[in-house]
Amino acid sequence: GALGAAVLNSLRETDIKFAHFISVGNKADVNENDLMLYWQNDNNIKTITCYLESFNNGEEFISPFINGNITKPTIVLKAGKSESGMKAASSHTGALSSNDKIIDALLKQFGIIRSENLNELFNTAKGFENFSLPKGNRIAVITNAGGPAILCVDKIENEGLKLAEFSEETKKKLREIVHPEGSVSNPVDLLPGGNAEVDKKVNEIVSLDNNVDAIISIFVEPVMVSPFEVIESVYSIESEKPILQVAMPLPEFWSKYRNESQKKLPLFKNPEDPAEILSNMIFYSNTKNKLQINRTEYLELISRKGASKKNLSKGFLSPDEVNKICSHYNLPVVKQNFVKPEDLKFYKPDVFPLVLKGISKEVIHKSEFDAVKFNISSKEDLLFRANEIENSFNKNGIKVEEFLMQPQISIKHELIIGGFRDPSFGPVIMFGSGGKYVEVYEDTSIKSCYLCNQDLDDMIDETKIGKVLKGVRGELPTDINKLKESIKACATMMIENPDISEFDLNPLIVSHDNNFYSVDVRIKI
Repeated sequence: GALGAAVLNSLRETDIKFAHFISVGNKADVNENDLMLYWQNDNNIKTITCYLESFNNGEEFISPFINGNITKPTIVLKAGKSESGMKAASSHTGALSSNDKIIDALLKQFGIIRSENLNELFNTAKGFENFSLPKGNRIAVITNAGGPAILCVDKIENEGLKLAEFSEETKKKLREIVHPEGSVSNPVDLLPGGNAEVDKKVNEIVSLDNNVDAIISIFVEPVMVSPFEVIESVYSIESEKPILQVAMPLPEFWSKYRNESQKKLPLFKNPEDPAEILSNMIFYSNTKNKLQINRTEYLELISRKGASKKNLSKGFLSPDEVNKICSHYNLPVVKQNFVKPEDLKFYKPDVFPLVLKGISKEVIHKSEFDAVKFNISSKEDLLFRANEIENSFNKNGIKVEEFLMQPQISIKHELIIGGFRDPSFGPVIMFGSGGKYVEVYEDTSIKSCYLCNQDLDDMIDETKIGKVLKGVRGELPTDINKLKESIKACATMMIENPDISEFDLNPLIVSHDNNFYSVDVRIKI
C-alpha cells in the first residue's frame, strides 16, 4: 500500500499510462490471480505489472499462462529472496532448489518477465505500451556521443542480444551523410555536430537494413542543437521496427518537455535502459510463441495431474517400492540384488567387479557414512567391505538393514534428475551435474514438471554438463533424446503422483558406451 502510493506519486511526471492501480492488502478476499484474469479480459490494458512479496498460489498463478488464458505481457517485481524455507529439505534437489530459484525458473519458463527493480518494471511496461515487438535480437545503436554508446553496447551483450552487422549498401548510404570523422559501423557515431535532419536520415537508413531488428538512438544535447527537434524528427519515422530514444539533455529539458511537447513521446534517460527493455520484449515474444506451438503438449500433462492412485507409505520408500515405480515409468535403473546381512556369506554374486551399498531407513546420503564400496572383485573382498560398512553404521548407532549389490559401471559422466513439490508452485523438475558434489557444482536447471520438448532442450542447454553431453574435444555425443525421455518420465511421475514430495536419481551414470544407468534412486512421500 505505502509503496504503491509512493510509486504512483512519483510516476505522475512520467509518460506511463495506468488503467488500474490496485493494492490487494493481505489478499483475504482478492489476490493477484483474480486480478490477472480480470486484466486479461480488459481491452484497455496492454501490459500487466505486479509488485509481489509473496505468491498466494504459485501453481494457480502460472496455470493461465500455460493454458493460454493469459497472453498479455506480464512483468513481476518479486521482493524477498529468502532461502530459509528450504533449509529442511533432505534431498539434493531440495537443497539446490531455493524458493527464489524456483520462482525465477518458472516465471522464465512461461514467459513472465521478472524485473529486478521498479525502474525496469515501468520502463519495460513503457516499452510494450509504445513499441512493436522486435522480430529478432539484432540491435543497431546510433549516437552522437561515444561514452553512452559504450555503456549501451555493454548492456546489449550482457542481455544476450547482438549488435547488428550492417549491409554494405547501408554503410555506403551512411558515408554520404555522416561526418568523415564519425563511424558508419555499428554503433553509428554522428559526433556532437549533427542536427535533427541528419539524425532522422541516419535512423531511416538503418531501419531499412534487413540485418537490423531494432534501433537504440542516443542523443546527448550539444549547445547548438534543439533536443525537441531531434526527438520528434526521429519518432516521425514510419517503421515497423522499434526505435527507442535515449535523451541526455540539459537538466531544464525534462520539465519543459513534459509541459510543452504535444506528442508526449516515450524517452529514456539512461543508455542501458532500452537494451534491457528490448531484451524483455524479445524474451516475451519468443516464449509466447513457444507456449502457443506446444500448447497441446502442456495440456496433455495437465490432464495427467493426480492420475495415479498408488497407496504409498509415508517417508522414504523402500527399495522394492522404488524399483516398482521406476519400472512403471521406464527409468533406466541398474540391475540390483538385495541381501540381508546374515545371508551375505551364502550369497554368490552374478558378476565382478561390483559395488556394495549399506541400506538403512535412517541413512539418506550413503557416502556420509562410508556406505558405498567400489570395485569389489572377489567374495572375500565383498565380506571384508561389508564388515567395514557395518562398523561405520554401528559407530553411529545405526543397523544395516540390507546390503545392495550392483554391477560396477564405467563412469563417463554423473548426472542428476530430481523432483520437488514446491508448497506454492507445485511439482518442479531439476537436471544437471550429479554425484556426491552436486551441491558444490550447482550446475543445474529447474523447470515446472509441466514441460514441453523445447523446455527439455532448454534444461540441458542451460547446464555446463549439457554442453559436454553433446560432444566436446572429439568425444562422441550422448543420446540426448534418451536423456530427455528420462527427464520427461520423471516429470510425469511427479504430476501423476501428488503424494511424492521429492525424489532423486543421483547419480544417473552415463557409461563409456553411452548408456544410462541410475544407481541410486530415492523417493519420498
